[in-house]
Amino acid sequence: MGMFDSFIIDIDGQEIELQSKRFDQSLQVYSLGSVISGAQPGVCVYFDEVDLDESGRMVFQKQEAHRNFIVFIVLVSSVFVDYKVVHERRKNAAIEFQIQSLKEKWSDTKQFIDFLIQALAKKQHKVQTLEHRIRQGLHIIQEVRNKQAGEPVHNFLGFSRWLKRIEEGDDPLEVIQDCLEKSEPLFSSVHDPAEKDALEAYRL
Repeated sequence: MGMFDSFIIDIDGQEIELQSKRFDQSLQVYSLGSVISGAQPGVCVYFDEVDLDESGRMVFQKQEAHRNFIVFIVLVSSVFVDYKVVHERRKNAAIEFQIQSLKEKWSDTKQFIDFLIQALAKKQHKVQTLEHRIRQGLHIIQEVRNKQAGEPVHNFLGFSRWLKRIEEGDDPLEVIQDCLEKSEPLFSSVHDPAEKDALEAYRL
């Protein structure tokens, strides 16, 4: 099959990896907000036909298909900004009309800038969370070593629940794994744009 890249999309609540050989084919997995390596400048819209079986998995044999879709992928200045899922097949004229509609929609510079700001805020929040988890994980490792060496444990704010589990005899590797997977920053300088009230400026 060769190398490809994948776009993460959602179809009826099912996460799908839509594969493409159009770009750099470096096995990259892209989600909304990703910069696409090898993409063309400007507003670009591509489409693909997707078949799913009864369980929602992609199939490549028509006889196995239970549902049919056309998925449109929108890139603006190499950024994956949008996608649209259309149920059932469409004729060429309908596909061309949808492509032109999406191009017109995303030619709005303000809309593109607003999307970039929201995408950046989400990335910042994700980075802050990952950095916090790494710091906590490293702290737990150090405190386990201190404990093994007979030195006192420094139970700083935000680490108590993890160190308490170790004190109670939990496997340190399991504690570190849970910390890396589940812990969240106590404070964050980035607010999720999805939580912002878009009409706040207009409320009495």
